[in-house]
Amino acid sequence: MTPGSDKWGSWHDDGEKTVLGHTLPAGQTPLKDVQDVLDILFEHPNTGPFVARHLIQRLVTSNPSPAYIARVADVFNNNGQGVRGDMESVFAAIWLDEEALNGSSDPNRYPVAKLKEPILAIAEVFRILDAKTYGGKDALPLDTNEIFHHIAQGPLAATSVFNFYSPDFSPSGSLSDANLLAPEFEILPWAGFIAYQNALRPRFSRVYKPEGESVRCDNGVYLDLDPYFDAAKSDDPDVLPDLINQRFLGGNMSHELRTAIENGIASERIFQNKVAIALTLVVTSPEFLIQR
Repeated sequence: MTPGSDKWGSWHDDGEKTVLGHTLPAGQTPLKDVQDVLDILFEHPNTGPFVARHLIQRLVTSNPSPAYIARVADVFNNNGQGVRGDMESVFAAIWLDEEALNGSSDPNRYPVAKLKEPILAIAEVFRILDAKTYGGKDALPLDTNEIFHHIAQGPLAATSVFNFYSPDFSPSGSLSDANLLAPEFEILPWAGFIAYQNALRPRFSRVYKPEGESVRCDNGVYLDLDPYFDAAKSDDPDVLPDLINQRFLGGNMSHELRTAIENGIASERIFQNKVAIALTLVVTSPEFLIQR
């Protein structure tokens, strides 16, 4: 029901109201009162910094400097043409800011980084591996519900109206000691990290089915692993790590991660297992999970 519907209108207090120093006249409809309050909040001087901070945290870094927040808030307040709340300009200000592009001058906030939310990390894996499902439009929910259950994150599943995690969360240890925030770690502690791995590892053996051939479960997410299988079959041990490096990390894989992958698959004879091991190592690595 809308705020102005007859079902709830009789419950509405139609008297005069004061909200943040603004007076709402008596006799207004519920919808009009709500619209007026939203207008008051939109014009409030704290709204720009609030929106700027939260968007920067979700898009760029968990610990934006006050100056970064202020610059983005200024664009929210005025896009340069006298328009307040122009979100296209706000997003441009966030991504093109000096701090986003080159990091903060404050050594305690450098490098600019944030942990990927589990659901976004899984979505990125599925995009890279060109995931698809079989069985029509009703096939996907059953398998995705299992994934959502593993990672405790999915559409309309937050345990609070304030999202899945607090923007002020700081995990105990070096980050907390340095007064730095890492909000997404609230839903990816060690137990959550294991659940994230468990959500992905079984699907690294679910490949596209040949045309006309049945699959073990029609409600599953299936991946295009043929390029990785071909790489794992190669006599050159560098082919599979090279492919994963290029597609998952843009060619920036560290020596330590590459060594871990090479050691992990060295004694494995079955090429499908080589691929599953290598993919699991890369998608659970900080190099993939930490967005820089």
